[in-house]
Amino acid sequence: MTKWYNSFGSVDDSKMTLSKQRAKLIREVSQRVLTRSVRLSNVVEWRGMKLIYKKFAALYFVFCCSNEDNELLMLQLIRTYVEILNDYFGTVSELDLVYNFDKAHCVLDELVCGGKIQESSKNAVLRAVKAHEAVESDRG
Repeated sequence: MTKWYNSFGSVDDSKMTLSKQRAKLIREVSQRVLTRSVRLSNVVEWRGMKLIYKKFAALYFVFCCSNEDNELLMLQLIRTYVEILNDYFGTVSELDLVYNFDKAHCVLDELVCGGKIQESSKNAVLRAVKAHEAVESDRG
């Protein structure tokens, strides 16, 4: 599951399509995060930005942000996101995200809008997501 707030432009080849560029970036980020020792920090410098990640069970959550952003705030945002997903799905698993990626995106959209933190209250986010569900079920 990915969510893009900024365009990164060309990776190496200007003839690459945007989807190929993004796939290459995802591979780079995945390799960078997955190969790190658990003893190292959850903050990695990458391409003049920071990758901030946290592993929960078998799931990795990674945010890429500017060097000026607060690492602890990003780690707290990841934790809040996971807690909301746990409240919403029970105990969130990879299958929950695969089969309900639209709900996971909805939760993220309530937390972050345009790359900026929009809401920090778990209860407010859950209420908003449930309100979206109620509107969808009324339509269907």
